[in-house]
Amino acid sequence: MRTAQSRLAQFGERAQCVHASFDQIPERLAALGITQIDGILADLGLSSQQLSDADRGMSFRSSGPLDMRMDPTRGETALELIERLSQDELANVIYELGEERRSRRVARCIKQAFEAGELKDTLELRRAVVRAVGPRRLGGVDPATRTFQALRIAVNGEIDQLVSLLAVAKDLLAPGGIAAIISFHSLEDRLVKRAFLDRSSWHRLNKKPVLAGETELAENPRARSAKLRAAMRVDAEAPSDPSWGEEA
Repeated sequence: MRTAQSRLAQFGERAQCVHASFDQIPERLAALGITQIDGILADLGLSSQQLSDADRGMSFRSSGPLDMRMDPTRGETALELIERLSQDELANVIYELGEERRSRRVARCIKQAFEAGELKDTLELRRAVVRAVGPRRLGGVDPATRTFQALRIAVNGEIDQLVSLLAVAKDLLAPGGIAAIISFHSLEDRLVKRAFLDRSSWHRLNKKPVLAGETELAENPRARSAKLRAAMRVDAEAPSDPSWGEEA
């Protein structure tokens, strides 16, 4: 928030920063007297500051509390979520949100670590996952990546927030308005793609997602998993072009 305010200060009153979740957008716009908007740009990824801040508990690269909340002022932490869920419920979260095939084994090891008092920080959570799935293979993704992703998504309700954003975009964008959404994993991308396939609401501006090029990847390696999809809000009463919804 402070970073955004600093960067946008040059625009004076033309730029306003509001601390809110996606599902609060309509009421925040209404408070500003805005009924329709011309564009939405949503970056669904974590910021580098969030990842590098050990106190957020987003990463297993250094020791930090099992928090994972994007908004540390509200909601339950990852540790509280682990404590509240049963082993089966935890396994379902890890499977559905992290697409971890060994979710049952991972959930069992996490619960065992919690009950033994060995789940005090992010490094201990990673150890529990490694006990379940084994160490990282040479050149492969860290074995804890999918589990950390799943817990973070669950803690922040990210899927529900994305669904809210897509509904907000459809309701608030004026005809001709543009929605551009950058996602970072397949769950998000599938939701965006499916929403933009609705020909009565959207004209897709790119039928396949735009990926980062070599230059951007050299400057920002974290963009390697980013996918940008954009669509124009169409007038529901206007005749539709049947070619708009075709797959490339």
